[in-house]
Amino acid sequence: MPDDIVIIYWEGDDTRVLPFTKLEYVEWMRGAKSYYAHADESKFDPFGEFGDDLTEWEDDRGNYEHRGIPDDVREALALMIAPTLRRLS
Repeated sequence: MPDDIVIIYWEGDDTRVLPFTKLEYVEWMRGAKSYYAHADESKFDPFGEFGDDLTEWEDDRGNYEHRGIPDDVREALALMIAPTLRRLS
């Protein structure tokens, strides 16, 4: 990973049987930019909600929104939850 990824907030599904078994939403920092994404798409779309945009989409609060969560962010979250995974790689 070229940039450090700092996970700020994440949430999973909210079932009582198997809590937090599915990643739903995550906020992270990469460099000086703040990002957030919903895991409602199976693949990461770096162009935000509107696939025809040619640049990242910035909301009115200065955060960058994406559809789907990038693999490196998922990896950073997994390592935060289970640091023993690092030894397996």
